[in-house]
Amino acid sequence: MLAKNLISSISENPQVGEIITSECKKKFDGDFDVLCNDLFNKSVNQSNSKSIKIGEMVNETAKLNKVKSLTNININDFANTLISNDSLLQIYYYICNGDSTNFEGIVIVPEGVKERDGKDLLVIKKDGSESYIRSDIDPHTNYLVISKNERVASLNIKSSNSQLSYAKKVKMTGEGKNMSIVQATFTSMDAKRTVEDWFGGEPEVRLNVLYPLINPTTNLIVEARNSSFLYPGQWLKLGLFENTVKWNTTLVQCPFWLSNEKNYGRRLIWTEEDGTSAATTINNIWTEKTIGLTTSINTTIPATNNDKVIADSWIDYDQVGTGTTYTWAIIKFQISCN
Repeated sequence: MLAKNLISSISENPQVGEIITSECKKKFDGDFDVLCNDLFNKSVNQSNSKSIKIGEMVNETAKLNKVKSLTNININDFANTLISNDSLLQIYYYICNGDSTNFEGIVIVPEGVKERDGKDLLVIKKDGSESYIRSDIDPHTNYLVISKNERVASLNIKSSNSQLSYAKKVKMTGEGKNMSIVQATFTSMDAKRTVEDWFGGEPEVRLNVLYPLINPTTNLIVEARNSSFLYPGQWLKLGLFENTVKWNTTLVQCPFWLSNEKNYGRRLIWTEEDGTSAATTINNIWTEKTIGLTTSINTTIPATNNDKVIADSWIDYDQVGTGTTYTWAIIKFQISCN
């Protein structure tokens, strides 16, 4: 209903479409999207020189189209009813031909659609007709997409900074390595699609770095710690007819790696987050590489209720060096130890 009402509004006043694409390009959360809650408050000029909010225009269109009343939908206040039912309702702008402001129609992604399911998604074209488009095949033309925002929920997950503070304090008194992830990329566009379909936009990538705190006297593990980092977008390069992956050059400064911790590896877990915040507990088994002593400790890390693991493996102190590039499953990343 929203897609049809927006198409009608755009047909009546093309400025509506221009505002939607313009607001999406502001990338308020790092992706080409805008929350309907914000969009509906934007105003457009009418032929009578008066202005009207897009939400009010959608309401009027709904009444003119005689939209049938459904459960939890108040036809007299259609726009606000949608927002009250789902505050994360958004419009995403899928762009695959440069800086164009054109689009073929509006794609609807029903709540509950899973990534990589290969579903046929309903499209309301600009002439009001209906068609379908595959969810697992990247289109070669631009579309608006009505869906639920995932990134805002991910951004609300608080990463623990206490580990980073600890690392900064001990760096001045101990020897070791200052390890950073200087850039990362998916190995290919096909690889990216295994965790995020085209209609989801930029993947929400989180890196968890799990490491042990060592007792300097006994050299035994005191506790397991985690430093968590949620990347901004910047994984995709927009092409003329097809998008590709690119290096994300966001710098991730990992906790300082003390020399008395070098007998224990560090675990790096890369995930793509979908859904709402749902911290999870994982088990870590650290092996002291000189005598083979193993220590098992549980750690709670930020997560969502529909995480997809990109890669999960270990880094060894003696093998980490500046300029080293690792390829783990579908992701590549480069490390600096300056």
